Amino acid sequence: MMDAILETLRHGLLSRSALDTLPEGVWKRTGALNTWGTNAIEGNTLTRDEVEQVLLEQRSVGNRPLPDILETTQHAVAFAHLLERRKAPIRLETVLELHDEVFGGIKTDTGQWRRVNVRIAGMKHVPPRMEKVVPAMTDWLEAYTKRDTEGEKPLHLGAWMHFEFEAIHPFSDGNGRVGRLRRDGEWVGSAHGNGFSPMKSRWTQSALVQRDRLDLRQSAAHRGAAARKWSAASAACVRSRVRRARTEQPSRPSFGQLDRLERESGEDTDRSPEREQRGLERAHAEDVA
Repeated sequence: MMDAILETLRHGLLSRSALDTLPEGVWKRTGALNTWGTNAIEGNTLTRDEVEQVLLEQRSVGNRPLPDILETTQHAVAFAHLLERRKAPIRLETVLELHDEVFGGIKTDTGQWRRVNVRIAGMKHVPPRMEKVVPAMTDWLEAYTKRDTEGEKPLHLGAWMHFEFEAIHPFSDGNGRVGRLRRDGEWVGSAHGNGFSPMKSRWTQSALVQRDRLDLRQSAAHRGAAARKWSAASAACVRSRVRRARTEQPSRPSFGQLDRLERESGEDTDRSPEREQRGLERAHAEDVA
């Protein structure tokens, strides 16, 4: 029953006018309402009237934190870009771009997967550890591609996509707003005659997912090869230094060599018993060596 109502509403909205033909003012007002709602959920202090004043009337508001103002203006820009993004397949890079577009200059780690472990306030569910974020997001994208290729209904697919995204919580902050933008982008993209519905786009999406996975594997293999190459080079350097040290170390002359040096210098004139005794001692020492 609920599905039938939603599908009827969706069909009625999409059959009235294509997204590309919507007047700019309509899309701006829609973006202002969406921006106010998604930011208000996260504690932004601007009221709806103030958001419309900033976005529609281009007038400033007083006594509001600067980050709240920036979140408002930057989210509105990201929402407006959904019309352009809907023409391209979803990739992990586009998720990072959305985060950077909304929070650039506000947060210190914009456009980056989180490097900390997080919890969701009021929830028993614990998001995956930070080292598992990228594999989890890759699986998320693969599962989305499979569902989309199989023709899952847009409303169901968008809801599933948003739920799983928030369960992963891939960013240290801003997951709610980016997740809702990604969900809205899916629904905008699935509009009749637009976006991801053609099979060609679905196969393109699948190919991009495989390329992402290949890039990750190649990156890991490259790091491993680089480490092995560095270890081999280090070992070769150590061996070279040892050989050089051995060749450069002055050798101690033998007793026989000392005798020859004495004779060549003309000092070999001592034939006393003491000299003979020293010669015997030298010969014995050389035999022992």
